[in-house]
Parts: sequence; structure tokens; C-alpha cells
Amino acid sequence: MSDHDEVNEDAGGAGGDVTAAPEALAVEAQEAADAAAVATAVSTKDDEDDEERAAVAYGWTYLAVLAVIFGVVALLAFSCDSDEVASTTPVATTTVDNAATATESGTAMPVALSFIVADGTVTLTGAVPDEGARRQLVEAAIARYGEGNVIDELEIDEETTLTGGSITTSGSAVDGDTNADDLQADLVSALGLTDGGVDVSFEATPLVPVDAEAALSAGTVVLTGELPDQEAIDSVTAAAEAVWGAENVDGSGLSIGEVTWAEGQIRVTGSIDAGDTRGDDFAAALAAGVAGAAIETSGLAVDSGPEALARSEAQLEAALQADPILFALGSTEIDPASDEILTRAAAAINAAPGVAVEIVGHTDDQGGEAANETLSANRAEAVLNRLVELSVDAERLTSRGAGESDPIVANDSDENRAKNRRIEFNFGTSA
Repeated sequence: MSDHDEVNEDAGGAGGDVTAAPEALAVEAQEAADAAAVATAVSTKDDEDDEERAAVAYGWTYLAVLAVIFGVVALLAFSCDSDEVASTTPVATTTVDNAATATESGTAMPVALSFIVADGTVTLTGAVPDEGARRQLVEAAIARYGEGNVIDELEIDEETTLTGGSITTSGSAVDGDTNADDLQADLVSALGLTDGGVDVSFEATPLVPVDAEAALSAGTVVLTGELPDQEAIDSVTAAAEAVWGAENVDGSGLSIGEVTWAEGQIRVTGSIDAGDTRGDDFAAALAAGVAGAAIETSGLAVDSGPEALARSEAQLEAALQADPILFALGSTEIDPASDEILTRAAAAINAAPGVAVEIVGHTDDQGGEAANETLSANRAEAVLNRLVELSVDAERLTSRGAGESDPIVANDSDENRAKNRRIEFNFGTSA
């Protein structure tokens, strides 16, 4: 049998009638196609389901990745912000027993202090974190301006901090006053504050009124105080020397200062003998030699002790010998030329309040003794009346005539007789 015959036989055995093979094949092909289509559809469906599941899985994965990225970014951002806040948030500065702390919110404001200077004082204004900072500021100001010249208007506000704070100073001061600059520099250095500047206007140093003193004691005078210039020092010294003598005047305590005679004064103080008019004489010399000077003698006390009274008598006697009280020949009429010495005698008596004064008249030996006694008594009384006219209290005065009984020199020449014709003043202990 040939191979062709075997094929046909197989075909016949498989499908029966050989003539029906094409139709059967077509059916089988269709069924195979249908089955393939179904299989394809199923496969396609499965593929689509797989793709959908893959897409869903991918989506969740994507979202998770994004979440992680966003989380990392947020964490980094938060870390940066935290560093920035930490670097910019004010930190408390520790002063003497003071630690200024920021508020819980971290919004503490730097202090802004303002100082105002005027007339040698300083006013402190602004808010500080605590009592320690306030005290440190006040003590620094006192160290520069002195106790009593610091006005404390500072407030305590816990939401302030010294860190990053500033200080400014304004006002006015006299030329050469560096306290404002020095105080600001002290605080900038000690507290770490920012120097906001010193805006202070300067004025000429005000002149202080003269307040000099002439202290008297036992016939000497000590001059002290500041005067405007050397000319004033020379004038005051010359006035004192003219009254007390250069050997009794110490002017080493006088100096030149920023002073003026306007409303100024020279005070005459100390003790002076009863009847010693040199205090008044010095005041008159100052008034004449120093224009604008006010002379104050209320601080001058009178020494009314026995020794002082003896000195006063001697001084007045010496003055009367140099310039005696003159009378017309054989008369009680006082010569007008003696008005000056009588005025001086009145001043000496008034300078010793409460002291009794006896006025004694003396004559030479010319004429009768009784007549001389009467003449001397009348002349003494004439002097008493003239002193009363010169404002001496009459109740403090008494008078008597000694006549020719008490000469101070021998009546053996015209010159000596002139010395014996005299008026004496005896100072007592009380009126």
C-alpha cells in the first residue's frame, strides 16, 4: 500500500466517509476558533484584571512614596524652622543677681532704655526684665551722677530681655561734663546693650556767686574762698591789710574760680574785741574796693571779756591820741574837726553791746583846780551828748570830770599840757 493510500485509510477511519472530511474539519476548526476565542477572552479578562490590580497596587505604592517624601520634606522644614527660631529668639542676659528669661511663647522684646540728663541729674526711663537689672542700672547712674541726682522711672516687664536691647541718652549738660557718655559706655559694656547714641547739648558752665570768708581771731584775719580773678583777690587782700596790717592777714586761702560777684558775698566771721571797729572798717574798705560785693557781718561775735575790753580801750585811746577831741579854748563846744573821731568812738561803743562806757574829761594844770574840774566834767558831758546824737544808747553812758588830777605826762611844756587835755573812754563789764 502506498503512503497516499495509508493517509486516505486513516482519514476514512477517523471520520468515516471521506467525502465528509472537509465539513467536519470546518466544524472542528470553528469549534477550535471559538474555543480559542473564549480562551483568548478569558485570557484577556485575566490580563485586564491583572493590569487593574497592578495599577491599583502601583497607585498605592505611589501614594506611599509621596507620603514618605512629604514627611521627609516636612521634617526637614520643621528642623530648619526650629533652628531659625532658636537662632533668632532673644536669650536672657545675666546681670548681677539677674537672669532675664524669654516668655514661654519666645516673643520677649529687647529693652529700649532712654536716659534724659539736665541740670546735673539723670532720669532713667524704659522697661527692664526684673529687679536685678533695674538695680544695676540705678547703681551705675549713681556712680556717675551721685546720690540724689538720679531719678528712677524704670518699669519691670518680664516680657522684655536685655539681649539685643538698646540705650539712648538725650538732654543738656554744661561744657566739659562727660557723665552722659561715660554712663552709656558703662552700661553698653556691662549689659551688652546697643549704643543708641548720645544727643546732649552743651551750655557754658554757670557761674556760682562768690562766697568768701574773712575769719577774725585775736587781731588776725584769715581769708578763704574763690574769687573771679586775680584782681579781686588783690583787692580783698589789700582791704584786709589796710585795716589789720599785712603781718596780720593770711590770704593764702583765696583762689580763682568760676564765680561771679552777682548775688555773691564776703562773710566776716569770728570774734572781735568789744569796741573794735575793724570789722566795720574792713566791710567799708571791701565795699569801696570790690564793686558788687555784699559784706555780711552777722557772723561776727563780740568778745566782751575783761581782756578784750582792755584791748578795746587801748585801741580807742590810741585813736584819740592820734586824733584827739578838740574844744574851743576854755569852752565845752566841740570843734567840728573832731566829728570823725567821735563817729569812730560811737561805732566802737555800739560794737560792744551791753557794755557800759564811762566818759572822763581831763585838763592840764592851767587855771584853778575847781574850775578845771568843772570844765572837764562839762566837756565829758558834751561828748556824751554828741555820742547819743550818733545813736549810742544813753543808758550805757556816764560822764565825769577829773580836772587836772590825772595827767598822763608832766605839765612842763605846751606839748605835754596838750596831751593832758583829753577825753578817755573806760569800758565796763555791763551797762
